[in-house]
Amino acid sequence: MGTCRDRPGHDHSAGPNPTVGILVVFPGGRSDWTWDLVPALLLVGKSVLGKGKIDASIRFSPAALFVSAPALAARRYQVNDALICVHLRLTIVEKENSMEIKLLQRETPVWLTGDIVHKQVSFHAETVVPDTAEDAQEIVWTKGGLLLKGKEPGLHAVTITGEAWASIFYLSETGKLECIRLRKDIEIVFDAETAEPDALPHLSWYLSAVQGRLLNPRKLGVSFEVQAVVRSFQRGTVLTETALPEGERRGLHILQEQKAALVLSSVSEKPFTLREQLPLSDRQTALTRIDAEELRFDLQGTEQIGSRCIVKGELRLLLWGRNAAGLPANTEFRISLSQLLDITEDTLDQSSIWIEPNSVYLDWTEGSGEARSLDLELHALLQFCALSQRDVTLVTDAYSSAMPLAAESSVHTLLVVEKDGSCVLSADAALAVPDDLAEMLASEAKLGALERSDTNAQLPLYLDFLYRRADGSLAAARRSTKLSVFDLPEDAILLSQRVKYAAVRREEGELRIDAEAEILWHQEKTEQISTLSLLTLDEESAWKKTESPSVYLVRRGGESLWDLAKDYRSSVDLIRSNNPEDADLLLIPAEI
Repeated sequence: MGTCRDRPGHDHSAGPNPTVGILVVFPGGRSDWTWDLVPALLLVGKSVLGKGKIDASIRFSPAALFVSAPALAARRYQVNDALICVHLRLTIVEKENSMEIKLLQRETPVWLTGDIVHKQVSFHAETVVPDTAEDAQEIVWTKGGLLLKGKEPGLHAVTITGEAWASIFYLSETGKLECIRLRKDIEIVFDAETAEPDALPHLSWYLSAVQGRLLNPRKLGVSFEVQAVVRSFQRGTVLTETALPEGERRGLHILQEQKAALVLSSVSEKPFTLREQLPLSDRQTALTRIDAEELRFDLQGTEQIGSRCIVKGELRLLLWGRNAAGLPANTEFRISLSQLLDITEDTLDQSSIWIEPNSVYLDWTEGSGEARSLDLELHALLQFCALSQRDVTLVTDAYSSAMPLAAESSVHTLLVVEKDGSCVLSADAALAVPDDLAEMLASEAKLGALERSDTNAQLPLYLDFLYRRADGSLAAARRSTKLSVFDLPEDAILLSQRVKYAAVRREEGELRIDAEAEILWHQEKTEQISTLSLLTLDEESAWKKTESPSVYLVRRGGESLWDLAKDYRSSVDLIRSNNPEDADLLLIPAEI
């Protein structure tokens, strides 16, 4: 609660007007230095009296010492050419008749977001061709992914552990399509100044590049490029209102400013497990071996029921492998996703949801006859933020028409924008055809790292494809183009990127690729606002009616009514009641 009290008196051994001695040492030898010691004197005055009033100004140079307050005495000592010492005796006079008014502050318990840290890291892994397999001759393409294993918040840091995996498709020396899968344990440490051991970090990461390399006929390597974003959340409070305590005070006026802000009302995470048996259609039975998988979570929205929230979406499971003939094959499953979360807020204006897989298990199940199905077991982590809109009302200015007023203020940061968005990019480009291409067998499109410049942004699109030559042998090739990125905010943080679909056709001596890609991004904007916290009224220096005019005639030059009322010790209501609405020449009566 706010309080209103008179300043208590001070009992100092030096009497009501204590004297303070200060010894100040300055470098000497220059005649153009001018020193302003007011901040030092104010500091000494506060340390002695708590809130003493000092009205003295001192300027010093090697040539002369200037003292503008009679309560101040000084003596100068010339030590040598390098040092000048000044001994100051300062008498501080404390004003007894002042009143402090502490503004009421209303705080709302929320989650606070700390640093949003983006990091790009690279890893490399190697594997060998099995002893029973033929030598590798050429890389066709590489699929890869990330699995989250742990998040460990600490003091000023967040440590993420996980697994990067890659499936390398390659041609053997006899032209047979083979695949090797490798895994690598990874650890990423994020330096976050605001992170604490009890924080709840959220992670979003993706592979911006995964590239297989033929190191020698018996050894393959993979380079991973990871883009990761970590946000740390902690429980705290946010200031939503400041106001005067109850009670009328003569001549005191405040200006309250209202802002619309977002608060993180609920932050949580939920591990979940999804088990499904997926029947295979006739077309899907062509896939006889699974070499790689990709998980895509398409979130469709949330439904709030009281203090609970249902997250709805769809899991797209994409599988790559080989058919009975040993050629590339792929298929896709769509699985409904629904998860129930407890939230602490009855009103949910918007939400931010990130899902990261922890592990995936796939297994064939043989049925009667030729019927088969696929058993899926998925372990994942759902990370959820609920945001609610609040009206924040803060006192940003104050004055008294009766006496001088001093105000103390503090700066607060408001979250005004937080949203997840997406950009959809499309391509219809012509690519060069390999001279020896007789038949296109399969292709794989993937994206590179986003390229930003001052004027635009582009996303590389790579097309790896497997084809048959005229003599029947297999070969691989790569082509590339670039997608122009529009509608991406400059301060947006990328969360993921993916190819939604890609189709390749051959026509009139060229390859044409028709593709669509999507970028998911996150954006936050904050605004700093200063609010008053303590008002000090100087009752001893109250203005007298005879010292100033009772009415002013002022031509308005763009000032607000608040500024005019403050300058002429009036009030906004008085100015409005004594002047037409659009008047340029204003009659401003003094309030006191």
